[in-house]
Amino acid sequence: MIALPAFSESLGIIDLGSNSARLLVAHFTPGHTFKVTDELSRRVRLSEGMAATQQLAPAAIERALDTLRVFASFCKANGVRRVIPVATAAVRDARNQAEFLQRTQRETGLRLRVLTGEQEAYFSSLGAINSIGIQQGLVLDVGGGSAELGKVRAGGFTRGTVKPLGALSLTERYCHTDPVSDTDYTALNRYIANTLAPISWLRLQRGQQFVGLGGTVRTLARID
Repeated sequence: MIALPAFSESLGIIDLGSNSARLLVAHFTPGHTFKVTDELSRRVRLSEGMAATQQLAPAAIERALDTLRVFASFCKANGVRRVIPVATAAVRDARNQAEFLQRTQRETGLRLRVLTGEQEAYFSSLGAINSIGIQQGLVLDVGGGSAELGKVRAGGFTRGTVKPLGALSLTERYCHTDPVSDTDYTALNRYIANTLAPISWLRLQRGQQFVGLGGTVRTLARID
């Protein structure tokens, strides 16, 4: 890593998601400026099989722990002393969450913080506000195990919610063939519509923006 003497501090952020895990390293001077210097990503499929068991599967746990060890070692080797590791939907919903968190801390030295759905929606919206400057509208973050929705007004986060609409969880639950059958496709669309219908504030007014985040959204953008 190239030394960055202009910055006084460094920070590593680990996001253990339902489908992938990411490490972002930034160097910064508090209240002044920052620079992202490293980004690592691995596909861990942590929520694989959870639709049926509501538990993290042994193979998925091993993939996650292997990745977290790599991330922790990278930070240590590059002098990044402050690391913030967070976990999202898969760990949040797992019945064996406590066991997984204890093992993670014991084997990797990382103490995972499990975000609530609203916290996820807040951080997603905050990222959209500060990166593309959305002032009014909605933010959708589609992950592997859940989807977070946030409402932005006057350049600030006003409310958010989480729904079980992750790409991996919906695939396991509704997509039984490739290509997807008409019956499964209809059932999937009905489930999504029924899940979103009760959210009274999920409306776009003229001139407002709708921002999508996450690997699923990026893939759809590339296809388009």
